[in-house]
Amino acid sequence: MAAADPPLVARSAVRLPGTAQPHAVCRGRAGVVVVGVTDAGDPVSWRSPDGRRWDQHHLPPPAAGNAEVWGVAAHGDGYLAVGSLLQQQSARVVPDRAVPGTPDEITFTAVRREPLVWWTRNGADWTVQTVDAGVPHAQLIAVTCNGTRLVAVGSTLDDDGVQGDAALVLTSTDGRRWRRGTLSAVSNALPEGSLTGVAVADDTWFATSSDMRGGAVWSSADGVTWSVLPSSRRQFAGMTLQGIGVRGTRVLLAATSLADHSTRYYASTDGCRTWRAMRPRIQAFDRPGTTVTDLTVIAGDVVVVGTRGAAPIIEGGIADGSD
Repeated sequence: MAAADPPLVARSAVRLPGTAQPHAVCRGRAGVVVVGVTDAGDPVSWRSPDGRRWDQHHLPPPAAGNAEVWGVAAHGDGYLAVGSLLQQQSARVVPDRAVPGTPDEITFTAVRREPLVWWTRNGADWTVQTVDAGVPHAQLIAVTCNGTRLVAVGSTLDDDGVQGDAALVLTSTDGRRWRRGTLSAVSNALPEGSLTGVAVADDTWFATSSDMRGGAVWSSADGVTWSVLPSSRRQFAGMTLQGIGVRGTRVLLAATSLADHSTRYYASTDGCRTWRAMRPRIQAFDRPGTTVTDLTVIAGDVVVVGTRGAAPIIEGGIADGSD
């Protein structure tokens, strides 16, 4: 009997180069690509042909400001990443001179936060554009593609450009031209939150969200019109959700408890109506000081990225023996 092909991501913890925090991972024709942000706030990517040997690259901003990259997906022959650009203006505040020697202060006010889209063919050389979401402040957090349609999710933000206040869905067929999705009125509000992940299973799209109340799962038949699944609000109260993937008939996600910051994993086999906890064998992310930032499925293998201490880590095979 022929030996099985090795997994595309090592079933052990692999440290990525540098100290940037990885945010999302996907597989495309040029290999596995991870995107994240350095300690200085600069967007970066890692690329690997086999999930073991990695090189790091920078994603250019479109203009002066604070650029962030949060999500990545394979699209056609290349990859597409999403994030946002925050542009601010500064003002000098003169304090009460009754206290001698009190220095002036500098305050920063958000002028605009615009969604960003990057694309690349080889996973190394990126091109960027801004996307008009129709509001002063918006961000994109995650993106996926079913082969013909791209769906990117995130949130619109308050007047300060900081806290999320409503869900945002953008769709595209080419990655250049985007249009707003439709959200049911009861689903739209996200107090201090955002849509955080998106995946497609057969003909149904699913997204995760997190806000001050906890997490929830959303569904859509076409990637354009969305509504929240009420049972998920009860299931994931007190948790944030980050990362959602599809493995056969299962939808999988990662959650973080707001109480003790531990990472938990869940699976659904009935279209995200009910969930059961998974207890996977895992090496990197089962101890204090670790953070999981994304979960996805690559060639049938469940893969997570995150940090252990200050080190960026990727690990595959986390669902072995648990489902």
